[in-house]
Amino acid sequence: MFVFLKIRPRHPKPTIGTMRSNIRRHTMSDTPNANTPNVATPAATTDANKWPGAFAAYGKAYDAVKKNIQPALVVVGAYVAVALLNSVIQGKTPADEGYKSSGEAIVGLVFLLAMVVYAFAIADKRVISVKQFMKFNAGKYFTVLFTSILCSIFAVLSLVLFIVPIIWVLPWVYLAIYAAVDKDLSPMAAIKHSKQLTRDHKGEVWGLIGVGFLLTVGSFIFAVVPVVGMFLAYAAIMFVSVVSNGASAMLYRHLEKHNKA
Repeated sequence: MFVFLKIRPRHPKPTIGTMRSNIRRHTMSDTPNANTPNVATPAATTDANKWPGAFAAYGKAYDAVKKNIQPALVVVGAYVAVALLNSVIQGKTPADEGYKSSGEAIVGLVFLLAMVVYAFAIADKRVISVKQFMKFNAGKYFTVLFTSILCSIFAVLSLVLFIVPIIWVLPWVYLAIYAAVDKDLSPMAAIKHSKQLTRDHKGEVWGLIGVGFLLTVGSFIFAVVPVVGMFLAYAAIMFVSVVSNGASAMLYRHLEKHNKA
């Protein structure tokens, strides 16, 4: 008579070395591999591609201007110097009735292309010298000039004829001068490209316009200063214009990237 006994295997008691080995193995399996690429989540990618808003864009443009202030000082200095010269010639201050600001308009024409070049430097976070800022290119200058004139004509016609509301027309032409310089486009082609970029982004354009308007109006607070108040206000307005151009160039770069995606 045979008796079959079921013998159960004995498990060895864990030693300290075995426990350390198990802990090391589990730790290594939980640690991400250094060679494994970090894949961005859809939410993170969306946030990176999102327009930060008008106030944030102006803030970034302002920070970029502070890091490359020389071109801005040239523009503001020239504008104020011409205003002072105008005041001496006319015997009036900008606050007086009958003061003519034709000299200031000429300064705007002189820096027409330079302001766009500087705006792209601000948007691209590049530092440029005054020489690079003032570098003249006749072809691009007259393209920007004619593009600006056409944009003004379209804006005025939309106000006078009411064929297409200004709320649509202004965003359509807003980025035209940047397209003209960046892509070497003709005035009409630049306006068409601007319209394509801003077609579904009118809110972003009007946001920049609104913030620029508020800062420009706020600049007149300097006018309360006796004697030199209006000159200080002019300087502040020109500085706002520089920052505004930089923020607009940022929107152009953002929409260009969005358009290619």
